[in-house]
Amino acid sequence: MQENLIIPLLLIGAGVLVLLAGLAKRSQARDMEGLPCRHISELVPGERQFITGKAQSPALADSPVSKKPCVFYHEQIEQYHRRSGRGVGHWEHVSEIYYGAFFIADPTGQALVLPRAGSLDLLRGKLTLDDIADTRKSERALFPDEIVTALGTPRPLRELVEYLRGVYAAGVPPGLVAELIKMERDPANAGLPCFFGDGLERVADQPYSDYASSSASSAWLPLAGGAALLLAGAGALLSALGVLGGGVNIE
Repeated sequence: MQENLIIPLLLIGAGVLVLLAGLAKRSQARDMEGLPCRHISELVPGERQFITGKAQSPALADSPVSKKPCVFYHEQIEQYHRRSGRGVGHWEHVSEIYYGAFFIADPTGQALVLPRAGSLDLLRGKLTLDDIADTRKSERALFPDEIVTALGTPRPLRELVEYLRGVYAAGVPPGLVAELIKMERDPANAGLPCFFGDGLERVADQPYSDYASSSASSAWLPLAGGAALLLAGAGALLSALGVLGGGVNIE
């Protein structure tokens, strides 16, 4: 009769995992609720804060799937591996590329944003193309004049240029790197705020008000789903235990 317990225990385990994911999302949302969204000219150095505005760049790139001019794209390439002697298989991650950087501009100024792994929080889903046999290419991109929100801790332009002099320049259009180096030599640009590396936590393809609202509400679905799975699992477990108990004759 032990097999009667497998499904209830799986439901309970899944419910716990989904609940934990929901609690993590709620914790993140509450953390972000206490952070200010400031005009770029009012940013406080060394402080976590939001900015929101239009994405702009003097050096656009063509997105790998849609082939549209963009300020930034994240490309993933997967390859299909077939099992020997069978017609089925699985997709395996091969490589990914983060390419581009851009300015977020609001009526008071502009800030430079350099997205990388872990910072993308885009509402727009992946656009996928099976361009050659057994190979799949996907993109997530940000386009010129799109409203974008970023969360992080701004750092000065000179630190960004030092960062780009390392291997990180490979993911930025050469024309933009040259422009930033030129800007860094001008004392007037010393105060340009830059969000990059561990100083950039989130980049969203939404205005701040929409992003804050969706972040606050996104936790409720996994919380409700996890609770439902737990209740279903607990009910099934009690039912299974009742079946097991009913088979025992006690005199």
